[in-house]
Amino acid sequence: MISLEEYAKVCSLIASCNDIIGGKFILAHNKIAALLKNLTASQEVYNLLATMLTNFDFEREFSRAKLKTAQENGGFAIPDAKEKLLPFVFCVLVNINNNTLDLDTFISEYFPSEDNDHSKEFRRFAEELILPFRDIIAQHFDIPLESVNTMKVQPLSQKENKEELKMKAEELEKAAEFDEEYEYEDNEEEFEEEESYPEMTADRVEAFFEEITSNCEQILSELPYEKRLKDDIKDDAEYIIDTIIHNCEQGDLKNTIALITALDYVLAKSKNVKIYTREMKNVLIGLYENDEE
Repeated sequence: MISLEEYAKVCSLIASCNDIIGGKFILAHNKIAALLKNLTASQEVYNLLATMLTNFDFEREFSRAKLKTAQENGGFAIPDAKEKLLPFVFCVLVNINNNTLDLDTFISEYFPSEDNDHSKEFRRFAEELILPFRDIIAQHFDIPLESVNTMKVQPLSQKENKEELKMKAEELEKAAEFDEEYEYEDNEEEFEEEESYPEMTADRVEAFFEEITSNCEQILSELPYEKRLKDDIKDDAEYIIDTIIHNCEQGDLKNTIALITALDYVLAKSKNVKIYTREMKNVLIGLYENDEE
């Protein structure tokens, strides 16, 4: 029986798997990075993988998977045994995250769609690799999947205490509501997330989320080299940024706007990074100004 703290962390890992399985190709690298971050945050999962990675030859298993795929002309042939499947999928994700394995090329070659649609290829990748990985983790730790299905991915903060983790675990027992993932079309259909924004089209809001995400990624790359900020401030900023990116993925405009304000306040003493928070505010202002034209 794992502790309440570890239970919450494993649930967060499963939720990040769900985010990939049910999500789109857009920001795929961010979702994979979030999965790995949640995975390494759990000591129980880390210990489980560490045991399985002993004497595990990823290059050999990867070559076998490619060979079987070529012979059977089917999906990517991952190992069947859980003792090999878990470390195999973990290594694939690490290689993608490190850019050793190019995600675009990988899914196009081994999870192809007839119309070369990256979204469909990514969906196959998620269903054939991430889904069995998630199910094995859930089964190993005896966690009912239905208790996590409505749980949003929450970026982990290094400053989370046991009381916060306990609250997360208790929330799993409630029927938490979640925002619908909006399907953006190429037409001029209006964005109807909230009645407050009747004029906003899906294309413009999606462009807004993309620009905000891009600025967030720039800040993350600059933070480690920002000497004017203390480490605890950097930790807070990283947590807020991860949450902004998550809300952009989910299409939650209200939360994104609130978090931009919070991030601007936290990074007020950093002249270098303030360039990006200022740009984020300009993008936000432009979103409303265009509605009035």
